[in-house]
Amino acid sequence: DKQLSAELIQYLDTHSPEDTTQDVVELNGKNYLVSSVKSTYLDWHLVDVIPLYQILKPISLSQNLFYTCMILLLVVGISASILLYRNVQYPIQKLIKGLRRVEQGDYSVRLHSKNQNEFSFLFRRFNDMSHQIQDLIENVFHEKIRAREATLKQLQAQINPHFLYNC
Repeated sequence: DKQLSAELIQYLDTHSPEDTTQDVVELNGKNYLVSSVKSTYLDWHLVDVIPLYQILKPISLSQNLFYTCMILLLVVGISASILLYRNVQYPIQKLIKGLRRVEQGDYSVRLHSKNQNEFSFLFRRFNDMSHQIQDLIENVFHEKIRAREATLKQLQAQINPHFLYNC
């Protein structure tokens, strides 16, 4: 390019290069990296001109790739967090709420799961446990009632002969 060469020669004439230089120069409306090295044997300067966008293109490509990867990692991280919350944290909270209700004396609580995983197994075992506790408490309650009825019958049996004897 003759026009580019003319502008480069004009630049080099106004800025006398030292032994070794590297400058970013605007030539022909574009930025170029101008490198020059002085030859000690010939007393000449070896000049290399490279468009700046050619040097920066791989860097900007790597930068764009880095940003893309960071955004992708952010999306994957958020997705993993949501999945962990939904599949782990939520069932654990559900189990804790059920245990608190059992602790307060509500043995009729039952937990149900839509998925077939480890938590559904825990929920089934929790339901079995609360059902067994409810049955045991009902059995104890019925036994107490029967014991009171038996005590009342025994007292009535003691009272009836005395009442008949006194009459």
